[in-house]
Formats: sequence, C-alpha cells, structure tokens
Amino acid sequence: MFKRLLMLSINFTALVLTGCMDQEIQRTPQPIGGKTIGHVDDRPGGFQQNPGESYPNPEIFYQEFVPPEPSLSEWRCHTWRITWPMYDSDFDQELIPTIFSIGSGNLNSLNFINNQSPHVTFKTTMSLHINRKIYSSSDMMLFLDYEDFPFEWENEDTYFKMGNVSLNDLTEWVQERPLAFKYNWPAPEARGDTRMEYQEGDFIHFRMATPDHYGGIRIVSDSPRIIEVYLAIKDE
Repeated sequence: MFKRLLMLSINFTALVLTGCMDQEIQRTPQPIGGKTIGHVDDRPGGFQQNPGESYPNPEIFYQEFVPPEPSLSEWRCHTWRITWPMYDSDFDQELIPTIFSIGSGNLNSLNFINNQSPHVTFKTTMSLHINRKIYSSSDMMLFLDYEDFPFEWENEDTYFKMGNVSLNDLTEWVQERPLAFKYNWPAPEARGDTRMEYQEGDFIHFRMATPDHYGGIRIVSDSPRIIEVYLAIKDE
C-alpha cells in the first residue's frame, strides 16, 4: 500500500516535528532523511490560470517511521509535510491542490479530481486546504462531482476530533509508539466530525473506516500554509 523507506537514523533533526513555538525553524528547509515528492497534481510545471501565469505546486515531504522496540514494530507511522505556495486571494480554489489520498500520498485539485473517473474520487481521503477546513472526502458533495455515487461509500467516512497533544508526545508517538494514535482517539464511543475548521497551531485527531487506521493533522503555519499529516497503521 505504501512504499517503505528505510530510515538511516531514528535521531531525526526535525521530522516534520519542528516545534509549534518556533516558527523560524518550521519554515527552514525540509527535514533530513525522508523523501520529497515532486509532481503532485495534473500540471507538472505548476498551475496556469491565464497565459503567461504560472503557480507552483505545493511541496510534499514524506517519511516513514518504524518503532525501534521490536514488540511495537508491527505498527508504523507515515508522515507527510505539505507546504503550499502563497496564492493570490482571487486565485481559483478549484486549481489549488487540496484533496489528499492516504493510500497513494497524492494531493490533487478539485479541477483534477472532477475531470477523472468517479473511481478516482472514491479513493481520496480528505481535503486539507479549502476554506481553512478539514473535510472527509465523502462530505464534499458541494465540491466534488459524484457520478454513479455508491451509497455504501458513506461507510468510508474519515472522522475528526480536535485534540491537545504536546509536541513532545507527538514526537514520541511518531517515532516510537504509533499505536498511541489509536489509544488516544479522544472519543472512542463517538464517531467524530466529517468536517472541522482549523487555525494555526491546531492538532486534529482522525480515524478512518479502514480498521487500525488512525492519525493526526497538525496545522503548522497559516501563511504560508503548512500542514502535517500522520498516519499510524498496523502491518497487514
């Protein structure tokens, strides 16, 4: 499901985890030891709204972490740090990559997704950028075209709950105890929300319909928009 990357060292300088209190560190060059994913949407040179205009794609930095403790190593944590460029206020939001697919790590625009087959839509997970909200893809009827919408896809919702996780705890979860994302889901008897507003500094828990798929979303920065996504999964 995911391409596994062998980490050279657990002693990472910044994961995606550089500290909410230190904006200067957060906006320095990308962390060490992972993989930068280049082309993330349908136009490899960026988005062209009008002739002569070009808008760069977001940068995605991906890492995978396997706990060093053998008894915990059946769980691992995948991380993505997404940095969007500064878009003009009047830029067409349908051209901004916002739809994230956990299974592939792809980030696409509404325009791209709506010009593909419905099968592509049903493989997406969540929206990260539009309206400063996190949406489950299944709760985006106002934005996405659902031809031949399969009603059973309602069971594939992704649920969100606002959290309050310290950076030290988050670092430990990612680096050493990915299972903690499951154990610390804040509302075990509640389904959660399928959309949620956010602001800089927020941490949002999420869980997916797929068993043993739990994670978190950290809003690192609002301007430029930087969001980190963490997914803890159990090896199949």
